[in-house]
Amino acid sequence: MKKKYILMIASSPLNNDGITKIELDIIEYCKERIKFDLACGYDLNDEFSLKLHEDEIRYYRLPDKKHPIAYMRAIYHLVKDSRYDVVYIHGNSAMMFLESIPSKIGGNKTITHCHNTKTLHPVAHHMMKPFFNASVDVKIGCSILASEWAYMGKRIVTIPNGVDIVKFEYNETKRLEVREILGWQDCKVVGHIGRMTMQKNHKRLVSIFNKMHEIDDTARLLMIGNGELRESIELQIESLGLSEYVKILDKTDKPQDYMQAMDVMVIPSLWEGLCLVAIEAQANTLPILIDNYFSPETSASDLAYVLNLQDSDEVWANKAFEIMKSGRHEAASQIRSNGMEWAVMMRRIKNILLEA
Repeated sequence: MKKKYILMIASSPLNNDGITKIELDIIEYCKERIKFDLACGYDLNDEFSLKLHEDEIRYYRLPDKKHPIAYMRAIYHLVKDSRYDVVYIHGNSAMMFLESIPSKIGGNKTITHCHNTKTLHPVAHHMMKPFFNASVDVKIGCSILASEWAYMGKRIVTIPNGVDIVKFEYNETKRLEVREILGWQDCKVVGHIGRMTMQKNHKRLVSIFNKMHEIDDTARLLMIGNGELRESIELQIESLGLSEYVKILDKTDKPQDYMQAMDVMVIPSLWEGLCLVAIEAQANTLPILIDNYFSPETSASDLAYVLNLQDSDEVWANKAFEIMKSGRHEAASQIRSNGMEWAVMMRRIKNILLEA
């Protein structure tokens, strides 16, 4: 059977984040039926360059999007010359018009996948939304809010982010092992996993934890992630006298191991499409405390608790302690009934790519 030939365009750089994970998971899941090329306007670091080479994925380095005409012209020539069956574009807003319009003019069917509900260019987003939507054949959103944010008209499909429930199963032995490594056997552990960017609101997280530590000095904070705000977050931690009670790990290939060690995950993001880590935590039986800007699908089980982001640090701190007392419990059945398994998400995306 002849494989489909698809160009995937990543409108943001490949990082250790949720969008990149989904993009690479799709390539891996569909490789028996689909041959992918990957294009992006950013350089690859050594980790992703090696992975794409090992998987025999051809990578096209597009011009920087700071030069939109050159960027769009390069996409037009790439899709026109390569005879792709489909161009599959990942992004966060109607700013994907930079990829969809030249792809459409180049004669290709276009599929877009929106992963968020905000952009750094809101005026351009609203101005270009009608033109962007006219250039797209199938419009995928990772949540109801993401679909409403990016799309209008017809051919809109909401496919919630899904998780590998078996991979994230709770393991008491691993919990004890990781807590011993951390030296936090008898502590109340607050967790967070996410890149240190404005969106993830780490400064508020540290502020909430500071209040928690004032209430109970056995509270500890484990943050996993790196990013452009790392230095300012570390300075905040130091200025509050919390350095002894906070650990930061750059990244991990096994987030589930560290989730085992946590007692609650606090995620006060300023915006989210559909936070993959929040679903993974629930699969791990770990309760989460999120804010009212999250898409409703994030509450995939009764382990999800919601507060208004405008509530005080003290309100957040007391709620986090209350959640800890409630403890962990199985949530896999609820996640499955909400259609948020990794395999379900991948199968739905694969079917759309094959049918386009």
